[in-house]
Amino acid sequence: MRVEEDSDRFILAVAGRHGGLGSTALAVDLALLFAGTGYETVLIDADASHPSAGARLDVTWGEASGVAGVQPEIDALRCQHCGACSDFCAFDALELHSDGIRQMPGKCNGCGGCKRVCPSHAISEKQRLLGTSRQGSAGSHLTIIEALLAPDARSWETATVAWLRRLMRAKQVQIVKAPPGLGRSARESLRGADRVLFLDDSGSQPVVPGIEPEHMLPVAARSGDIFPESPELATALAHSGRFLEPAGPWSYIVRDIFTRLLPLLPATGNHRT
Repeated sequence: MRVEEDSDRFILAVAGRHGGLGSTALAVDLALLFAGTGYETVLIDADASHPSAGARLDVTWGEASGVAGVQPEIDALRCQHCGACSDFCAFDALELHSDGIRQMPGKCNGCGGCKRVCPSHAISEKQRLLGTSRQGSAGSHLTIIEALLAPDARSWETATVAWLRRLMRAKQVQIVKAPPGLGRSARESLRGADRVLFLDDSGSQPVVPGIEPEHMLPVAARSGDIFPESPELATALAHSGRFLEPAGPWSYIVRDIFTRLLPLLPATGNHRT
């Protein structure tokens, strides 16, 4: 359920069981249509492992900045080898061995719990560079933001998605391109969305905690059939070209979805009708 302060915003998540070309193209082209209508729109590429939305746009990027987190640092002289930290860690980032605690930074998500449970106060925290982020504009009303995490920092994907969304929460229209599947980072991408467009070829509608079933919308062709991630989708995109032009199967599908979503948007702001 949306909170009162968000009543003048519309959050649309675009997701898919397998990710790929279709979800990226759908998120980008809908962002172009909303921005073209005059809404202040942000496209959040929440796939911090393989951001791809920017490649489909003519973006003027700002300077990239670092994405940082914290990770535990263990004082070997204080550590009593009790195993309290490794028992607590739900991500298996700490292991107790005969010679002490071994760390797996690629599994750590910086929750800070190990520091709190250590009885000998042997654990402190230090900053760690996780990757980079950048923000740019693709026209007067369209902002795009993305992050790229290092291969050994993938455990931070969920936290990075939440951070990107917080940075852009003031925008009227927020389009979140979710990472593939329905893992933790994908669910964070869908959290609080007013509508979720879900591309799938399994024939079953996924159930996502916190998202009303009627808000999970399969991407439908004009015939009303589910339009899956498939060779047909790639063909429709190839024949239509980029930016919805020239008109073709893909542009008809996207414009139909846009027409059905437009009445759901808030009636405030400097947009054209």
